Amino acid sequence: MTGVKARDPSSVLALETMRARKYLPYRTSMGFWAVNNTRHIQSKYHQQYKAYPDNKKLDPRSISQLLNREKKWMEMIRQWDLNMQKNYKKVRSRCRKGIPRKIRPLAWHYLCGGQLLMGKPDTGCYAEFLSREGDPKYLADIQKDIDRQFFHEMFLSRETSSTTGGEEDKPPPGKQALVNILKAYSVVN
Repeated sequence: MTGVKARDPSSVLALETMRARKYLPYRTSMGFWAVNNTRHIQSKYHQQYKAYPDNKKLDPRSISQLLNREKKWMEMIRQWDLNMQKNYKKVRSRCRKGIPRKIRPLAWHYLCGGQLLMGKPDTGCYAEFLSREGDPKYLADIQKDIDRQFFHEMFLSRETSSTTGGEEDKPPPGKQALVNILKAYSVVN
């Protein structure tokens, strides 16, 4: 052992055991620090077991724990502004413990600040950018890329009518919306 000073033989043995089991960090070929067996190096919030198992065979205790966590999260989301101002540490702690699967989409919406953006009035920026004339070069590139990339998507593919002999007569429902969004971004940038 180079560079390691041990005070007693038991610490040397413990260090050698840890190195042998590869619990100590080491440098990878890219220069990053890594640990081979991260299962035993955990934060105080991480449990040894899988918190939300995919299998449906749960014991009643686990089910009641999951339901209790979902109830706590729903209560916290109902009073989100108050919890973020006064109980931020509790929110952080519950996030580290794990967000229940059923609550996850709503929780991430609130954690990312989506409810704040949804509450803001529309400033009309999108309509303003859409009404501007875009650069024809960029518009041609957008049209070319959309036709090339999304030909297999039902949302973006053309609908055919049986009355016209299968000719393409209706524009796809999502294609024009996507073109509009990309055009607005091209005007901004």
